[in-house]
Amino acid sequence: MNCIKITSNRVVLLIDGACYAEGTYEKLKKSDDKKINQFFE
Repeated sequence: MNCIKITSNRVVLLIDGACYAEGTYEKLKKSDDKKINQFFE
């Protein structure tokens, strides 16, 4: 995750091959969405 945080300015989270969420690392990290939170655990 450090690599993503340091090198990217946008993150796209794919679930079942489809774009589920898109945004900055900080925005997604603060999300209340359970599926997005699982990505960061």
